[in-house]
Amino acid sequence: MYQIWNLDREAHDELLNKLKTPLNHNQLWQLTGGNPRAIYELHIQKWNIGSWLQKIIEIVKTTIKEYCREKQKPPIQVLQELKQTLDNIDELELHPIWDYMLRNNIVTPLYSKWLDKKPSKTYWIGEDTAYQLPAHYWTIRTMVQKQTLNIEPKDIIQEIREEVS
Repeated sequence: MYQIWNLDREAHDELLNKLKTPLNHNQLWQLTGGNPRAIYELHIQKWNIGSWLQKIIEIVKTTIKEYCREKQKPPIQVLQELKQTLDNIDELELHPIWDYMLRNNIVTPLYSKWLDKKPSKTYWIGEDTAYQLPAHYWTIRTMVQKQTLNIEPKDIIQEIREEVS
């Protein structure tokens, strides 16, 4: 059994060229991390990043709200707790919200024996865990920075621009 992982940067750019995307390859890399399913979803949505990101926001928001309701915690408290995990996703696995995020396909454990080539550790990939997409990381990071679940796609794009530039 093998765990499916994302395309490397070169294959990502090659796929985007074949699909004739009008969008910046680097920006798409920051959002998809080379995930072919995400690239396909963007392609069928005519490269509408705003619409695609809105779906990601809703998934993350719904997951956090579900956790807040069941644990009787205010969202601001949960966002403060999540702030502690932004620099090391492996710490997120120890937080009770992990199971909620795993169930909603926001995060994944990494089974190195199942991976053909283990991805390099980065802001959205840890030693043993990863966000399914960098867009999930950026969504949570933006919510944490703004201290609200009510963010918009433009907020995420701005967060990426500020951090990556």
